[in-house]
Parts: sequence; C-alpha cells; structure tokens
Amino acid sequence: AGRFWQESVNPSQPVIPIHDIYSETAHNVELIVQAELPLVSSAFRMSGCTPAQICQHWLLQCFWNYLDWPDVCRYVLLCTLMGSDFQAYFCVAVLRHLQANILLQTQKQCLFTWLMETPIVGFELSEDIFSFMLHLKEKYATPLER
Repeated sequence: AGRFWQESVNPSQPVIPIHDIYSETAHNVELIVQAELPLVSSAFRMSGCTPAQICQHWLLQCFWNYLDWPDVCRYVLLCTLMGSDFQAYFCVAVLRHLQANILLQTQKQCLFTWLMETPIVGFELSEDIFSFMLHLKEKYATPLER
C-alpha cells in the first residue's frame, strides 16, 4: 500500500525499492548507535536525521566516493567473509570514527549535508576497528546468527 501511495503523491519520481537487508541493517545501526554512541545518537536526533538514513545511503553506494578504493574493497571483503551483519558493525565503526566531527557539524547545523557530501577521512580497517566490530557482533548478534 505504501508504494502505491508514494507513487500517487509524486509520479515523476521513481520509487526505488530498498532491499530487506538494508532495512534490517539500518534498524540494527539505530539500535547499536543508541546503546554504544549516545552522543552521536543525540546529535542525529537534534539534526533531524537518523544514522540509518546516512548508513543506508553509504551502503547503497557501497561507500563509493566516501572511502578510498582499498577501504571499499576491504568493506566488501569483510561483509563477504564475515556475513551481512557486518554492514551494521562497519557503519557503527565509521560513525564512532567520525564522532568528534559529527558533534562539531551538529553545532554548525549542517550534519546531514556534511555526512552526505564529505568523504570519510582517516578511516582504515585496522586491527582495533576489527576488534570493535567483533565486540559488537558478540554483543548484538542474535543466537541464530552466531
């Protein structure tokens, strides 16, 4: 019903279906950010956007134009080898990396635009970040995913 309603509101804009895996990942990102990064969660709330919106955009573009090419390759390899739930853990790790900038851009009232237009600088899939993602998996994975 939602798709028909969307199409009738503005038929000139195509409705782009979002695969269920992206919806699930976005939901997981929201839950984890609220628990693990409360300042980031508050900053998004104050900005009127959600971490899920940004992460869904990044994921649909496979981080293209946001990460350097080797890091895009590492992201794809990580999700291929470790499972699709690592999309959410990767996004949370990126948001944790950007936390200081997220808080600054929130003060400037341009968080959404900054996140949509600015490359992710200085993020590398290091051993520390991978350990953080493993910690998230251990803490948030459902029993069926383990």
